Amino acid sequence: MQRETPPDRRTARSELTAAARDTAVFLQPRDRIHELVDAWLRALPARPAQAVVLAQHASAIEAAWARGKRAPPSLNFTPKEVGLLDKPFSLARIETNVLAKMNADGRVPQRTVLVVDMDWLLGAASAMANGALWSTMIEGMLKLGVLGCLSLYHRRHLPERDLLAGLHAHTAVLAADGCRINPYKLPPEASVNPGSAYSAQMRVDHWLGHLSPALLPDRSDAPRGVEPLEAPLSGGEMHEMLRGGASDIDDAPPVSSTERWKVRCLGNMRAYRSDGQPILWHREDRPGKAGSTRKLRGLFAMLLLAADRGATAAELIEVLWPDASTPELALNRLHHTVNELRRCLLPPVAGEERVAPRQHPYLVRHDQRYFLRLPPNSWIDVEEFPQLCRQGGDLLRDGRLREALICFESALKLYTGDLFADLPASLTDGADADWCASTRAWLRELCLKVHADCARSHRELGNLLQAAAHCHTLLKQEPASSFAHSELMRLHAMQGRREALDRQFQLYRQTMLAASHAKAAALPLMDLYVELMESLAPVKTPRSARA
Repeated sequence: MQRETPPDRRTARSELTAAARDTAVFLQPRDRIHELVDAWLRALPARPAQAVVLAQHASAIEAAWARGKRAPPSLNFTPKEVGLLDKPFSLARIETNVLAKMNADGRVPQRTVLVVDMDWLLGAASAMANGALWSTMIEGMLKLGVLGCLSLYHRRHLPERDLLAGLHAHTAVLAADGCRINPYKLPPEASVNPGSAYSAQMRVDHWLGHLSPALLPDRSDAPRGVEPLEAPLSGGEMHEMLRGGASDIDDAPPVSSTERWKVRCLGNMRAYRSDGQPILWHREDRPGKAGSTRKLRGLFAMLLLAADRGATAAELIEVLWPDASTPELALNRLHHTVNELRRCLLPPVAGEERVAPRQHPYLVRHDQRYFLRLPPNSWIDVEEFPQLCRQGGDLLRDGRLREALICFESALKLYTGDLFADLPASLTDGADADWCASTRAWLRELCLKVHADCARSHRELGNLLQAAAHCHTLLKQEPASSFAHSELMRLHAMQGRREALDRQFQLYRQTMLAASHAKAAALPLMDLYVELMESLAPVKTPRSARA
């Protein structure tokens, strides 16, 4: 007589089967991906007949899928082929492209699964900015009839922000010992702005309520009609260099948790709303009076970097109108520019309506200071760039050169120019530019260090052309860079190019002498030059080097 499965076990198995349709796996180097894939396929409600694999060609994901015992035939496409790296980023277009790859008529074939290498998040700046929308994409695909989605996150080189977003986004997590329901999945309203106290409280309430309904927050004493305090002033997790103390603004209306802006500060300053539409800094209906937008963009940039510290009227006037004839004139110009910026930040329809300053959702004045309140979980490139650099540095110290290069080269895709490169030099380079000068210099120096790490890593991996390209980029910024010249000398030596090595050393010497560099007399690369020249052939060192 066959023993029946207890009801509670059947229920748990049914819940796991349903949850497995949206699974994440957080890969480590020791994981056997093909075994994990087989474990996931066993957990699904039916055996799949077809798979669509989104990964770079010849990736470990494609190879692992081919080795899986239960893996069905697969259609392999790159993230670029389905629009994941397109600009502007469009979920509707990506969904249409994926469906077209599955079937010519745009419908989902029966028992089809979607397998995605989440390294696409590092493929382009637009992808990095929109990674938080991935859970919405999966939800849509499951509703259209996809049997299951497997998202593969590489723990070693994806930024912690993306890993945490993945942990909060999926209903199941796959491990070597099987597929499990994810207790850390969060509803969207609880996962925005992970650094804020508001979201922390939302997560605590959600997790406690998940343990027992009795632990849900008691809101019986909350006054009716009062909205809870929303996210803090700055959206997203600002780098500590840019972060100040938080301020409480009781009068400001809450910012919608469904909004998510993208702000690019490296290179030309750009800001985009949740729907991908750019924020316009001039009035389209008044082209004759559009005039200069320099002060408007400068005000936005200053308040963005000020973050939770905010800025007083005096601090803003000192940078934006230092030459105003009277304090009253400068204050009037500030008030006019603040009003114009408030209009620009509102959506086009709402921008035509009068909004009281205290009720403006994005630009508020509190305790004699102005604050810019971005929507929660907004993406800002100056947050993402240093995080990728730090993660690459950690991998480099561990000797994982290829994974480090993934992080470094993704960071360089974000660095399209110096901080606020399109703002007037009078705002960013003048005597009163303390508001951004140190941050700009720090980011530029970080970018140069990333190029140096890329050059050395590529050389050690034997990628000589890529290493040389990073060295030449360094020399464009710092012609007397000893590191760049030394790396190029090593590259010429590896290729057996004795004359090229000698020319590189002479170029370095002339550059140092022309700049009257303090180290010109010592020439710190002389010993390296002699060593490399002697290693190529047992001939005398050219007389030019000893002169």
